[in-house]
Amino acid sequence: MLTRTINAAKSGEWNVLAVPLKCFAARGADMKTLSVPLVLSISDVPLDYVSVPMDKCRD
Repeated sequence: MLTRTINAAKSGEWNVLAVPLKCFAARGADMKTLSVPLVLSISDVPLDYVSVPMDKCRD
């Protein structure tokens, strides 16, 4: 999911990626012990609330 989404992102434009935390749990992550669900090494990335449907995981 992330590879396709990142590769499809347009360079030089704002891109939004929202991943519901339950998607990590659905793929086996133990959310009780997980302290960092995802680490990306990209500069200038603001984290903000995104008003999008968060009830489905994209594959």
